[in-house]
Amino acid sequence: MSSWQLAHLSSLVPAGDYSKLILPPNVKWGARVIIPKDDGLIAVQHTFADRTHWVLPGGGVEKGETIPQAAIREAQEETNLIVTIERLLYIRLFYYETPVVEFYVLGNIESGSFSLGHDPEADEHSQILSDIRVISFDELEHDASLTCYPIFIRKRLQQDLQTPPTKALYVGATL
Repeated sequence: MSSWQLAHLSSLVPAGDYSKLILPPNVKWGARVIIPKDDGLIAVQHTFADRTHWVLPGGGVEKGETIPQAAIREAQEETNLIVTIERLLYIRLFYYETPVVEFYVLGNIESGSFSLGHDPEADEHSQILSDIRVISFDELEHDASLTCYPIFIRKRLQQDLQTPPTKALYVGATL
């Protein structure tokens, strides 16, 4: 599916109508969870060799999983929080080895202990999760030294949480 087709499709999908979609064969999907907390967002730090960056909790959608199921599982694995999924906010095309369609969903904390989790696919010596914190909306918007991906969340997310779009927004492709 091209970026244009994905953008066109996302404009036709009302936010929330994704809940029963299941990963088709030969396609990679990712689910990331936007979890507001204390006037900011929960983020986890990824460390690769000598570089680190912050991302929203999330990961790959497994075969047979829906996007909300994957988002709930990933949030629990990485943050030790149980979340409920409110709605789909964004869709983007991301290139990492192969193209991945990422679905950004809004999650609400139900229970759990806010602490750094782990990646169950990696052993204790190859974990990329290295820290967890709440990044304030002010930091996201104004701190140029903060490395937080994807870039699009930095300026627009607080506004979209206050006045949510009526349809899922396609936010482009990252090459």
